[in-house]
Amino acid sequence: MNRAGKIFRLMKSALAALLLSMAIVSVAVHAQSAHTQQLADYQSQAHLTGSATHPESGALLYTETWDDAPGGDAATIRYWAPDGSAIAFKTLDFTDSEFAPTVFQADFRNQRGFEVARKRDEITVRNLRLSAEAPLESPVRGRATPIAFGEKLVVDAGFDRYVLANWDRLASGRSVRFDFLQTDKARLVPLKIKPKKCAARFDVEVRCFSLNIDNLLLSRFVKPITLAYDVTRKRLLRYNGLGQLAGADGKGLVVQIDYRYRDQQ
Repeated sequence: MNRAGKIFRLMKSALAALLLSMAIVSVAVHAQSAHTQQLADYQSQAHLTGSATHPESGALLYTETWDDAPGGDAATIRYWAPDGSAIAFKTLDFTDSEFAPTVFQADFRNQRGFEVARKRDEITVRNLRLSAEAPLESPVRGRATPIAFGEKLVVDAGFDRYVLANWDRLASGRSVRFDFLQTDKARLVPLKIKPKKCAARFDVEVRCFSLNIDNLLLSRFVKPITLAYDVTRKRLLRYNGLGQLAGADGKGLVVQIDYRYRDQQ
């Protein structure tokens, strides 16, 4: 009986462990299903959706959904992990500048963020510390770093509008230059866009450009970003290079982002 009792207790413990593991799996599956459904809902309503993949393996790294913009005065961008969970949030406001919007970005993975504000001939970059419970409410703001700028300032997704504003010049084979705000370093970086031959094939006629540091020495050490645009509709189809969203470790992430617009659904 003693041996039988031990066997019974072992079987009971094993059954309890099995039931617990099944419950944990069930909760995880339910959570992932809820995340996936939430992402699907946002994708169905978004102005455009970008799928960011690893340039070599093709593995999905994240998805971004855009509400409003690219031609409007404001945009809200949400970033989603492959399992459908929200990992970051960004707003852009182009009210005061066509190419240099104000920016608010929050990364839910590390409770960090930044904001870019504008005041006359000066912009400020400020780091943010976010609450894990309510990351978009009352962030703790760090010291503001002021940056003076000239006429050719471009911030964040403003590069897309800058390309379109200079479309004819670029189409004629000439290059254009501007100063891009590097938010993590709070400094301006001189960049140059020029036409390039498209390496990939698309279902529509495309025009490609390379975006690189406008410095002969530094450009040798930094791989250029490549952009592919639909010629007929003049809208971005693919972005390949260092992305705007860092990885979970806070380091820059090289991605290929393919964009799909609402009228393509």
